[in-house]
Amino acid sequence: MAAKNSSSNFLFDPATGDLIICTSNEVKFYVDKQILANVSSVFANIFSLPSSFPDGGKPVFGVLESSTVWNLILQYSYLLLEEPLLPIKRIRSVLAAAEKYGMPRITAWMRRTLLRPVYHGGAHALRTYALARAYDFPDVARLAAKGCLAISADDDKFEDLQPLTAQQYKNLLDYRRRCTAVAVDAVLGAFKLQSVPAWSLDHSELLGGCFCCRGDRAAYVSVRDATGKVKDKKIFVMRSWLDYGEKLAGYLSTIRPDPSFAKHPSLLDPAIRKMAQCGYCGKKILAKTRAFGYRMETMIQTAIDAVELDLGG
Repeated sequence: MAAKNSSSNFLFDPATGDLIICTSNEVKFYVDKQILANVSSVFANIFSLPSSFPDGGKPVFGVLESSTVWNLILQYSYLLLEEPLLPIKRIRSVLAAAEKYGMPRITAWMRRTLLRPVYHGGAHALRTYALARAYDFPDVARLAAKGCLAISADDDKFEDLQPLTAQQYKNLLDYRRRCTAVAVDAVLGAFKLQSVPAWSLDHSELLGGCFCCRGDRAAYVSVRDATGKVKDKKIFVMRSWLDYGEKLAGYLSTIRPDPSFAKHPSLLDPAIRKMAQCGYCGKKILAKTRAFGYRMETMIQTAIDAVELDLGG
């Protein structure tokens, strides 16, 4: 049975309202017709028909939804409810009721709820994407699709497809494939043996180390500008950083296209292990490494952000 919020106790009071909503679990709500008509085109049409009820009688409408769903709908209709976070299953049930009874304000409320960041990550992302596609919320779908990138490709969360169509699911997988491709290209492009991007100059002390640290284990590479044109400047890049780039690209392609991998200790620690023991290079090595990790993460995220989700199907 629905919890009786103190601000909405009148909904359960037989002395109020001119209509009774009886839910599937036999809870009765005593409602004003006009308020329900304001949010529901279906009920507005019903109430426009001649009534056969005697004066003082209250028509009873049996509905198939639970009292939990109708309590939310009615509290929102009476402006008693701030917009709370709701379980995905509850949102799905409310959306189904809103579609059934012609309640665009309730649908808009659920859309705003799904736009909150909590629904775009972890276990919620795929379910949110499915709901967004089913109810044509393209802005929600784009955010949720990006959240799905954090799910490993072999995760069983990808089995929760309801109510996705085959084409919508294919579009999601294609989006993931393209995000993975641009993320890997961005990383490998940053560690080309022939040249590195101009922003590498800001991290040249970290990438090249001192003469003692680099020894003969470094490449002397050119720097290219944003257009890809090679500049006159060159910097050293130690082999350990080239290995970092290759391993990072491997993480992105085989696990998931997650920009935060750029800061993963298992990738960064081997790259700076020798430098951390150096009296010269070891100064502020952690701060330098952190700044470089964030720069790589931003570069990968920027590449992913440029990928468009196909909303067809």
